[in-house]
Amino acid sequence: MTAVLIVLGLIAIVVGILGTIYPALPGLGLMFGGAWLLGYAGDYQVFGSGTLTFLAIVAVFGTAMDYVAGALGAKYTGASKTAVWGAFIGGIVGAFFSIPGLLLGPLTGAAIGEFMARKDT
Repeated sequence: MTAVLIVLGLIAIVVGILGTIYPALPGLGLMFGGAWLLGYAGDYQVFGSGTLTFLAIVAVFGTAMDYVAGALGAKYTGASKTAVWGAFIGGIVGAFFSIPGLLLGPLTGAAIGEFMARKDT
């Protein structure tokens, strides 16, 4: 069972690294999950609770910055404040709908926000 956990942990870390390049994959979450699996497999002797707590904080902060970056990207392109908030909320809601939601959530939120702000197509 330990070997299976180690293999799954390593796979999660590798897919997480790919997620830092391909934005549709939740890279930081997968890397944290892989580190947690490796820590669990080794009875938390290699990855202790302090290390995993630090990694969890970094993963949460990095994921939040990803959503903020999407919202600021909408603002940089000249979107209204309503569209920026729509992109931010759409990104959070889209995270619950896997890869299509991660891609289409901020876009749909920004479009709805811009339509609400300008009231025309």
